Amino acid sequence: MKWIPIALMALAACMGCHRMNVTRLSYPGPAQLPSGWSLAQNDKDGVAIGVAPGWHYGTDTGLQLQQMQQQFGLTGGDAPPPPPTANHATADTPGRGSATDNDEQQIGQAFANMEQQNREETEAKEKQEMANLESQGVILHVVSANTHWVPGEEETLYYVKLTHATFGTTLADATEAAKRGSRGDLTVTSMDLPIGPCSKMAEHYKTMGGDDIYETRYVMVNDTDIYTLAFTETGSDSEINSIDDAAAKSFRVQKR
Repeated sequence: MKWIPIALMALAACMGCHRMNVTRLSYPGPAQLPSGWSLAQNDKDGVAIGVAPGWHYGTDTGLQLQQMQQQFGLTGGDAPPPPPTANHATADTPGRGSATDNDEQQIGQAFANMEQQNREETEAKEKQEMANLESQGVILHVVSANTHWVPGEEETLYYVKLTHATFGTTLADATEAAKRGSRGDLTVTSMDLPIGPCSKMAEHYKTMGGDDIYETRYVMVNDTDIYTLAFTETGSDSEINSIDDAAAKSFRVQKR
């Protein structure tokens, strides 16, 4: 049975040769973001990415809360102005049927309490949604505030998904695996990012309902970790095309 050690030695040598070709990312320091951009970080997974103006780090639930706060000029905890009432005093009719200062304070406090409760419930819901996404490997998630989302359609967004290989893999391996999930016209180009090489994959396909879906993915490999930065837009790719390369260049993986 001398063939067993020989076979094991051959397998080990093969694995060693494969690992010599493994792709690894570098950390070039914090990203220099374009003007107006902010930084989204996931400290648990050691990743960060730039968020363009008009985009929200989180889910559509949190985006709706953010838009409501902006509409009423709220920063959290402040109440929107109370609705006008029939008996509210005016300059023309001072005192006639006017609410007392105490009544106005109670109304304002009631609205403040409602806004606070809504904010806390919405933030809790968004936190749970982000946790659900992370359980599926999505470690960063950003949605567009520039496009009105229609339920049933693909939302305009971008995200980073982390998957793991059993052994160290190469960028070529990860790219070929990503190609197998293609659903339409696919263009693949090589690109160098500040953290290392990637494969940029642009795809266009139609849904069964006839919607045009545009996706751009950046596939990066760091030993056994495969990072996929994906952008999706329905109808056209103008919005994601305006930020995708800049966002990809801002992506960082912290040293472990």
